[in-house]
Amino acid sequence: MPVGRAFVSYSSRDWAFVQWLTDVLRQCGIRYWCSAEHLPGGALWHDEIGKALGRSDSFILVLSPAAVRSRYVQYEARYTLVGRGASRYSVRGALRIRPSPLRS
Repeated sequence: MPVGRAFVSYSSRDWAFVQWLTDVLRQCGIRYWCSAEHLPGGALWHDEIGKALGRSDSFILVLSPAAVRSRYVQYEARYTLVGRGASRYSVRGALRIRPSPLRS
């Protein structure tokens, strides 16, 4: 099933990974909404995020220790999974990224 538009939820502390992720989404032709790229300056961010969540049919949660502590990420996840009903979404997979030292 093709993705219409994905909402990317993340902590700003994970921005380097999110940049990589959104590059991959873009290369694969997947439309997405990411606050750092799509939130207009001076906008009422709370309203704009709510609108973007409402237009999205997929939710990508970049889960990290920083995301778990972020009240904004918690709001987005709660809105998506409880407010709109988790039955609207299906889990397609999970990806865990963690820094690892390179060995020679």
